[in-house]
Amino acid sequence: MNRGILIVIFLAIIVAGSPYAARMVNGQGFDLKALFSSIAGSRAPQPVHVLRVTHGSLEEHLSANGRVVANKKVVIRPVISGRLQSVHVEVGDNVSVGQILAQLDRRESESRVRNSEIEIKNAQREIRRLKARLEELRTLFELGGESRRALEDIEIEIQDAKTRLHKSTEALFQERLRLESTVITTPIKGIVTTSTMNLGQWVSQGDSLMEIADFDSLEIEAQVDASDIDLLQPSQAATIRGQFEDARRWRGKVDRISPAIDPANQANTVSVFITPLDAENIGLRIGEEVTVKITTSVKQNVTKVPYAALYSRDGKEWVDTVTDGRIQHIQVTTGGEDNQYIEIVKGLPDSVATLVVDARRLADGTPVVVVDQPQ
Repeated sequence: MNRGILIVIFLAIIVAGSPYAARMVNGQGFDLKALFSSIAGSRAPQPVHVLRVTHGSLEEHLSANGRVVANKKVVIRPVISGRLQSVHVEVGDNVSVGQILAQLDRRESESRVRNSEIEIKNAQREIRRLKARLEELRTLFELGGESRRALEDIEIEIQDAKTRLHKSTEALFQERLRLESTVITTPIKGIVTTSTMNLGQWVSQGDSLMEIADFDSLEIEAQVDASDIDLLQPSQAATIRGQFEDARRWRGKVDRISPAIDPANQANTVSVFITPLDAENIGLRIGEEVTVKITTSVKQNVTKVPYAALYSRDGKEWVDTVTDGRIQHIQVTTGGEDNQYIEIVKGLPDSVATLVVDARRLADGTPVVVVDQPQ
């Protein structure tokens, strides 16, 4: 049979079985729009799923990417110059307070210490000898066998020896300090982030040898767009999360906000201070990339709906509900939002308890049947 004839027969059957057929019988004429409206009205109800409208609090968040940094860092510099005899740590190593990082060649300092000790002993021995000679001369002087000038000369020699002893004692103190300074230690616990030390290398006093980041000062440096900076303030709660899907999460808070705009990317630097119970076991690592979600506000007693119930059309926002078994489009005005819900501030009647999921495909008035009920 010809395809065109089949189509005509099909339309005739539809028309005959629809309210439109009665209109034609009554001589109201042919209206194509009325025809298809009548056909649509005779369709079986479309199955739809609904979600519940809820009321309660809504947290608004600002998300940003960040990096784990240390607020407190120590640069290790040698107190004296010398050649590196040993290096005990490298980048990435954890260190504790007082731990030996490296050691300079000690031989010259050890030799100077020994020489100073010898000079002290010699000065002490000379002082004892001169004092004994002074006593002999005093006895002779009292007997008339020695002059006063001889006594005065011995006293001068004793004073010179004491001066040498004092200088040698001071020199020994300084040389022992130098000897102690050949051992390079860390004043803080943390992690070695940079190092320029190599075995046998000559280093000068004050050179930057190593940088150690303090475990107790870990924080997140996040980049936030300048247009969002007014939403932030110190002490706001934050959640820090690693880059992987199953990454661990940490609690934190906004500690401070940079007053300057980064000229490179037009973003302010927001530092979020991490407050773990045990900084050593927190699991964060210096330089690790993380995401930060900052709670910028908490609204109470709001009407909120799941994202799946909202859609946009013609520049406006809509939700759909079921009224008397048919789709009803409702234009709404939205407000704040979080990861699951969006606030409805205007347009949604209080009587509406459920909304249709993804109903934009259905025309207003389409017959529907709800196939499930929300929890």
